[in-house]
Amino acid sequence: MTQLYLGTQGWTYPSWVGPFYPTGTSSKAFLEHYATKFDTVELDTTFYATPRSSTIAGWRERTPASFRFAAKFPQRITHEKKLVNCAEDAFVFIDAMARLEEKLGPLLLQMPPAWSAGGYDALSGFLSNLPVGFRYTIEVRHRSWLTASMLPKLLDLLRQHSVALCLVQHAWMPALDEVTAPFVYIRSGDTDGTFV
Repeated sequence: MTQLYLGTQGWTYPSWVGPFYPTGTSSKAFLEHYATKFDTVELDTTFYATPRSSTIAGWRERTPASFRFAAKFPQRITHEKKLVNCAEDAFVFIDAMARLEEKLGPLLLQMPPAWSAGGYDALSGFLSNLPVGFRYTIEVRHRSWLTASMLPKLLDLLRQHSVALCLVQHAWMPALDEVTAPFVYIRSGDTDGTFV
C-alpha cells in the first residue's frame, strides 16, 4: 500500500491565524494544531542553520507518532559550498536530524537556481559519502540538467544511490516526472507562507 504524506513548507506563519489557525492561537501552539490537519511538513528553517537538539526534541514531542518532518540541507552545504568539501557539515546536519527518530522524513538538497550540470562531479562525490539509512532527495533548478546528454546521467546517478529527484515545476523548468528512489518527493504551489 502506498503511503501519502501531505503538508506545507513550514507552520510558523502569523498570517495563518484566522484562515487556518483558530483566532487567538498562540505561536507556541501552531505546530500542534498544524499536525491535526497535515501529516508532514518541510522544514525551511534548517536551510538557514542546523537546529539545536532541544528544538528537534520539541518538534518530535509535540507531534503524533505518524507525523513526518522533511528537512532542507543547510544553505552552507547547497548554496555556499555547492556540495564541495562539506562532508563534515553534512554529517553534523544528518546526525542532528536523526534525533527526530521515526519522524524523520526525506532530507532535501534544494540546489540554487544557478547551480548547473557542471556540478555533476561534486554531486556524485557528495552522494557517495552520505550515510546510509536515510532518505535523500535533490531539487535541481537549472535547465542544463535536462539536456539529452545530461538527464540520463543524472537519473542513473540518483538511482544508483536511491536518491529521489524532487518533482517540481518552476516557470523556467519543465515538469519532471522521473522516479529514481523507492519514494517520491513532490513540491508544488506557492511557498511564501500565504494561506489561501
